[in-house]
Amino acid sequence: MSAREAACPNCGATIRFENSVSLLVVCEHCQAGSYRRDVALESIGLVAQVAPIESEIALHASGTYAGRAFRVLGQVQLDHGAGPWNEWSLVHEDGSSAWLAEAQGQYLVTELVADAKPFAWEDVEVGREIDVAGRGGWVVAERGRATVTAVRGELPELVTPGEPRTYADVSGPDGGFGTIDFGARPAAPGSMSE
Repeated sequence: MSAREAACPNCGATIRFENSVSLLVVCEHCQAGSYRRDVALESIGLVAQVAPIESEIALHASGTYAGRAFRVLGQVQLDHGAGPWNEWSLVHEDGSSAWLAEAQGQYLVTELVADAKPFAWEDVEVGREIDVAGRGGWVVAERGRATVTAVRGELPELVTPGEPRTYADVSGPDGGFGTIDFGARPAAPGSMSE
């Protein structure tokens, strides 16, 4: 990982992109989000503070999962009407990204499945079995819509507070878990992370 520094477009303070693939960073001084487009930074405005949810995870913490070291670079807080939950952006030593979700007392790590075909919203009805990259046995457990309530730290994609996120959670063989992320609208093809 190599850090890249820039001036916050909102307040001028130094902001750091620790991972070369990160696209969004929230300034620790003014709480404004900055989105990287090519070589220029674009302010997405001030972001709300995250709600205080008890968590053992924190920004800049590090650990190991499945034999791979990681560091926590960012946090997204979402709410689907029944209370907020945290999703943490992780980066591995090789620069690849993963997500760690905290939900209902569980920690769920997902990484992009590069060879998975995009899913259509109508293909992810609860209870339906789906095929993920040639592996069957995955079943849609939940589908819904949440709202991004807050972000902080550094993220590998543009995520803005107030943005809706449409998703389908799936369970798989041997206790597997995955999420199909449709982004802001279910009409978009969903990308699979497991």
